[in-house]
Amino acid sequence: MDSTQSKPGFPRFVKAGFIAALSAAALNNIYNLIYTAITGIDVSAVVNIASITMASLVPILAGTLVYFGLTRVTAKADMIFMIGAGALTLVSLMAPLQPTLPDGSATPSGFVALTIPMHFIAGLACILVLPRMSKG
Repeated sequence: MDSTQSKPGFPRFVKAGFIAALSAAALNNIYNLIYTAITGIDVSAVVNIASITMASLVPILAGTLVYFGLTRVTAKADMIFMIGAGALTLVSLMAPLQPTLPDGSATPSGFVALTIPMHFIAGLACILVLPRMSKG
């Protein structure tokens, strides 16, 4: 009798990745609306529905590919992925703390308080949702 279990296929990982990414995008967009309503600070020229959604989707979907690959080469994929994704989330916090935006313009008032929580939301969605949802 074969006691090995088959690993979930790529489509299951993609589905889990999209669930994590779309959840993060939705939560980040809701947070943006709440933040703007409470503070009155509007940075929609820089941070808007499109930029929030893309900044939530792209890294989580990239992380999905990395996680899928890890599950194929090591039994410790969950641990490695969670530590790596957590470390990358922390490193990503450096970007909003810069005095200028990538285009060279000054960081707008309220930008840091708006974007730092978004990095944590996306990172946590990736770390918590992706490994659980991709299991067979």
